[in-house]
Amino acid sequence: MGDEDKIKDLVPLAKAEFLPEEVRDTEPGPPDYSLEHEFAKAKSNKSLTFYFVLLLFIGGLIGGTIFYTQHLESGIAKEQISFAEFTPDLKAALSTDNEEKKLNEAKNELETVLKQQDAKIKQIELDYSEKIGGVRSQNISESEKTELIKNLKLEQVKEVTKVESDYASEITSKKENVVQRQTLLQNKKDARAAKINKAETMITNYKELQKMQLEKLEAQITLRYNPVYSSSALQKILRKSGRRREKAPVFLPYEERLYTAGLLNKTEHEAVRKKIEEYEKLVERMQKIPYTNSVRPSVDILQDSAYFIITKYEELVNRLTGRVTYQSEMIRKYRNAFLHYAETSPDSGVVVSASNKKSVLVSMKPMLAINNGDEAFIFRTEDDLIGTIVFSVENNTVKASVKELLPGRSIQPFDKIFLKRAKIGGSEGESTNGDETSTDTDNTTTNGEEQP
Repeated sequence: MGDEDKIKDLVPLAKAEFLPEEVRDTEPGPPDYSLEHEFAKAKSNKSLTFYFVLLLFIGGLIGGTIFYTQHLESGIAKEQISFAEFTPDLKAALSTDNEEKKLNEAKNELETVLKQQDAKIKQIELDYSEKIGGVRSQNISESEKTELIKNLKLEQVKEVTKVESDYASEITSKKENVVQRQTLLQNKKDARAAKINKAETMITNYKELQKMQLEKLEAQITLRYNPVYSSSALQKILRKSGRRREKAPVFLPYEERLYTAGLLNKTEHEAVRKKIEEYEKLVERMQKIPYTNSVRPSVDILQDSAYFIITKYEELVNRLTGRVTYQSEMIRKYRNAFLHYAETSPDSGVVVSASNKKSVLVSMKPMLAINNGDEAFIFRTEDDLIGTIVFSVENNTVKASVKELLPGRSIQPFDKIFLKRAKIGGSEGESTNGDETSTDTDNTTTNGEEQP
């Protein structure tokens, strides 16, 4: 009887594991449709409307079939299978109530027969007890009484033996029936225990299978979002993750000299810094995610690489700032030298560079007013004419280009410039106190300072 609790626990357990819900097909079947009937109705009508309706019907039928099939499959997937209709058969297969009932009936029948036998034997004993009492009350000799009592007892034994003999076969049959019922009951209990163990084993195996499938699915999902890089190049990169990580970069303040030199304005610099901050926030958040396999070291390497690039960028900007500072100082010194030369020389100016005939870099006296179209002679020495250049003024910037060169001659640095007409003071188109003039606006100067 101790296995009944297991039955009670097993039924809902098996129900929950294998038959969680009921299946109910609540969808009506597709409507019947007879093409023959439709053809018969349209037999006399061969218009295009008939074919249009036919095609519309076939299309609707196909679409309805597909929709119904998908809807039915979805409904079956969502519907729950009821375990209630299987419960009676399962209980009947596992229950021992019938065998126990039959055993109790067999025991009751045996007890009834034994009681009947005992009642008859007691009645016999009572009857002979009365007879023996009657003999003892008779007025006869003791020897006669003894003989009569002896005979009565022998008759009593015979009658008791006869009663036992009469009930012997029935009692034996009833006892055998009880033993048989006990054996059947024990066999049913053993079978029930075996079925329970088998069901428990099936449930355990099913759970283990589910666990294995879940672990496999988890492994697949993990590999999908946390892959293991198989590329030798990537593996080589990942091996760097065990090295000492880069330190967070130190951001240097922006230098206006970079803007003055036309290399990097403040807006661009701040835009780069903002992108760096956004990148750091994203990587910092990604590092909190428990990635595995090759993704975890990849995130770390991305952070290290970013730190390295940012650090090198800051170093580059710092070096550029130093270079700009150095070049600005050198340009200032060269400018002062050319300015001193122009001021102390009787010439109008001097050639600085003529590598580009369309853009000749010159240094002119500050007090000279130069207009569009003004021309000047180029001399190597006072009597060695090289050629002629022409000036143009755009946005207060004086430009010079070669107009004519003598055969076989070329303009060289420090060649002398003599304006064909020299005018002192300011006028429209004059250079705004600039000494060096060129088509390259980056090299145009005013009052000895660099202009962007």
